[in-house]
Amino acid sequence: SIVQDTPSDLHDPGNGADYLVITHHDFSAALAPLLDARAGQGYRVMSVDVQDVYDEFGGGWMSPEAIRSFLDYAYHNWTPPAPTYVLLVGDGHFDPKDDLGYGLGIYLPPYLGVVDPWIGETATDNWYACLEGDDKLPDVLVGRLPVNTAAEAAAVVAKIVAYESLEPAAWMSNAVFVTDNPDDAGDFYAFSDALIAGFLPPPYAPTRIYYASTCLTGPACRSQLVAAINSGRLIVNYVGHGSVQSWAGESLFRFADISTLANGDRLPLFVPMTCLEGSFHYPYPGATAVGEGVVVAAGKGGVASWSPTGFGVAHGHDYLNRGLYEALFYTGLRELGPATYAAKLQLFATGINLDQLDTYHILGDPALRVNALDADVTLSKSGAYEGQLEPGDFLTYTLAFGNDGPGPAYSVVLPDVLAPELVDPVVVYASPEILGPRPGATFAWDLAPLLPGASGQVQVRARVDPAAQPGFHISNAAEIRTSTPDTDPGDNAALLYTGVGVPDLTVTKQGPATVAYGQVVAYTIEWGNGGVVSAPGVRLTDTLPAGAVYVADNSGWTHSTPAPGTIVWEMGQVDVGASGSFFLTVSLPASAAVAAPVVNRVAIGSTLADANPTDDEASWSSDLLLPDLYVQKSGTPAATYGQQVTYAISWGNLGAVAATNVRLTDVLPPGLVYVDDDGPMPPSIPSPGTLAWDLGTLAPGASGSLLLTAALPLDAALPVSLVNRVSIDG
Repeated sequence: SIVQDTPSDLHDPGNGADYLVITHHDFSAALAPLLDARAGQGYRVMSVDVQDVYDEFGGGWMSPEAIRSFLDYAYHNWTPPAPTYVLLVGDGHFDPKDDLGYGLGIYLPPYLGVVDPWIGETATDNWYACLEGDDKLPDVLVGRLPVNTAAEAAAVVAKIVAYESLEPAAWMSNAVFVTDNPDDAGDFYAFSDALIAGFLPPPYAPTRIYYASTCLTGPACRSQLVAAINSGRLIVNYVGHGSVQSWAGESLFRFADISTLANGDRLPLFVPMTCLEGSFHYPYPGATAVGEGVVVAAGKGGVASWSPTGFGVAHGHDYLNRGLYEALFYTGLRELGPATYAAKLQLFATGINLDQLDTYHILGDPALRVNALDADVTLSKSGAYEGQLEPGDFLTYTLAFGNDGPGPAYSVVLPDVLAPELVDPVVVYASPEILGPRPGATFAWDLAPLLPGASGQVQVRARVDPAAQPGFHISNAAEIRTSTPDTDPGDNAALLYTGVGVPDLTVTKQGPATVAYGQVVAYTIEWGNGGVVSAPGVRLTDTLPAGAVYVADNSGWTHSTPAPGTIVWEMGQVDVGASGSFFLTVSLPASAAVAAPVVNRVAIGSTLADANPTDDEASWSSDLLLPDLYVQKSGTPAATYGQQVTYAISWGNLGAVAATNVRLTDVLPPGLVYVDDDGPMPPSIPSPGTLAWDLGTLAPGASGSLLLTAALPLDAALPVSLVNRVSIDG
């Protein structure tokens, strides 16, 4: 069929994206939740129909070269920064002309290259990513969702979004390690054991499933592995021989076993260090690769798999394996694309087995954030000295640090910047977590890895420069940093101000627990100077509650009102040890401007710095007592034309204070005619059909009632249902 093309503008340099999706149009709608999630994480997101890529960069013909040309153009010409992540959505294979006759479609082609020393040509989506220079290292981070239907695309997207929404859980601290038995290709046990010993830090716990060691047959190993996956594992790691649809000749895990999984949202990252098991590019029916199958399985399997499309040797795999774990757990690279890139750098640095740079693929989203456990390093600081601090005195800082997170913290550094007014600093105590000071920096320490719950201290003592003139603050800033992602960076820094030879002004305020409209409220304000020097130019500022009106005070000082609701007293000099108190009275008018709670604030300050600014402000909050008016009504349930109807109205005040200017208002139904009532006074009629009784003041607990009578005229135009409404306010 012929379909009208919608023009695209991929050559527009105004385009820009951090997270770029290239998809077959059949899957576009299913990707919406993932695109929304990435945009919510701050990425510039763009989704491109692969047919538009073919149209603009391949003359309309499907080809991997067109896709790479587009990526090269976007990388070098779009609005910077260049794309970081590229997600290919759609399966593909090596038989685009269907010469084999199996009739399987291609939704997004693999890049085929002669990159494998043993089998020659294979899929290498890495070639899509190599856009600068002639090396094999990717310049963008590519992943693929190898889906064949919109339902598969929706299932994979749902798994990714749900996975990244999970709260930390115990299963995320578990990993399972599977190996083939050792042979001439390598000691797979030793590779796996060394990986666990050197690159899986506590509190992560390994489970070993080693063929011919912990399990003696293929079925026994499969049973243990399926049980481990179903109970939840952060990572499923395999080292050994493999094929497209099986791990090891003994079938330790097969494509067919995916259907037996029941792990729900406990989705692991699969890391198979083997051969061929990520070969998504085969065109044969029933030849779905293991790595492909665990990713596209709905509601089970894995969230992603870092899988090979070629052969490879164990030593090359080992560099990739170690590099990935180092990136995830020690360097703190949680996103799968950057973590696998770091692993490839480890292999690239060796100069051998570089075919694996091309054959290892992210089957999944390269921007996926792996649910490794994050740290929460914390820091607090306190200062200690005797009496009031003056030049020549000793000041001791205590830095208390810890890790309150569920995961360990690595590469922890604790720098502390001392003020120049402090001389002769020395470390007087350091807990065992302190490894030692950094060269060239007197107060910057490297810390041992902080496991969950770990804590420690370091104390630094210094003398305030005896030559310094009193009347200043010493500031001390410290922070704690880690390479591990931190759940709460807000508690990683501490800043402490300490006054030297300065006054220590204080102010407090007291008032009533409750207040009411119309009341005159009295507050007690107490002030003093507990410092070592007099405080000149002292000013006391009181911010009245909203709507309150100043009445009087007995301070003895003159006051000014620089702004409505603000009272300022100029106290002059307050000597060392001086203190006092006075009363401030304000009135609370019955006004909507007076709102609950009623808060009065006061602050004191001088022209000198203060030893402890935290006690230079005070406030008092009072609950505002309010009336609680109510009204109820009952009436004649049914009436006919020409009859009278009656309504019983009752009211009262359930509050703790009186309600003033109370008015009861009744709105008669249209057509109903007022006859009379037995209320406390005749009603007014502010508008036709509206009756109002001015009840005056209702004391707490007061109540009343009246019986209202109205006539129903002989008028067939009246509504069938008559609604009478009443309200009360004050």
